[in-house]
Amino acid sequence: MAFINSAAEDEVQFEGIKRRLRSSGITKEAVTSLGAGETLEDEFDIASTSDLASGGPVSIRSHGFVPIVVDGKITGYIPYKSNDLTVNVDGGKAAKVTKALSQLTRRTEVTDCKGDAESSLTTALSNAAKLANQAAEAAESGDESKFEEYFKTTDQQTRTTVAERLRAVAKEAGSTSGGSTTYHCSDPYGYCEPNVLAYTLPSKNEIANCDIYYSELPPLAQKCHAQDQATTTLHEFTHAPGVYQPGTEDLGYGYDAATQLSAQDALNNADSYALYANAIELKC
Repeated sequence: MAFINSAAEDEVQFEGIKRRLRSSGITKEAVTSLGAGETLEDEFDIASTSDLASGGPVSIRSHGFVPIVVDGKITGYIPYKSNDLTVNVDGGKAAKVTKALSQLTRRTEVTDCKGDAESSLTTALSNAAKLANQAAEAAESGDESKFEEYFKTTDQQTRTTVAERLRAVAKEAGSTSGGSTTYHCSDPYGYCEPNVLAYTLPSKNEIANCDIYYSELPPLAQKCHAQDQATTTLHEFTHAPGVYQPGTEDLGYGYDAATQLSAQDALNNADSYALYANAIELKC
């Protein structure tokens, strides 16, 4: 995950998308194999997903976890952290860069869900609200050691913040005719690549489910830390700043990576909330 700060140390708003990937049954499109000593280079234009029109110096850094995949399943993680890179941005040129989302138009003007997808999402929203409320209560006044397992602190202010975010998620999940987000049963923008369960556009407060959300996930997991429709929906709601500000990031996917985060990063990690809600529900 890359982060950009302005000269005033304010974090520049990310205007791209945040995807949730499945943790098992991963197909080869999502995997890159590296031999001993090999490296991988990738290139992206930060001006396409951030507003840098004001120009001037910005600081760029990246940190998170790279998942290790064996036989289609995530079996571990390798942490990474970059140096801070300071660059001087030409605001005029940055303003002319095509935005990653500016060319997106909905393929269909679907404003509601129908059939099996509608039924599944209605159930998922109800379950997400229930799980979020349970987790909020546990965060505020439940077992300290269980909270610390996922958020790496027992500080009361952190517990209050986690509870407030979860209650905001529960409120949003329980409001199907109002609220701050738009939730699509299908993929209106074409970002459902293989292995993507769902995604969020934080700058637009929009969430979309992908086909495998319905075909690969159960409504509720029966196993600790397993993915399901309810916690995937909960995960996506935490990304949306319209639900609770600031929206969360994807700093660590899955239990192993999420529980290696610092307290500060866990507080801002979407999967930490999903995993904690699952743990409270199943008494993990």
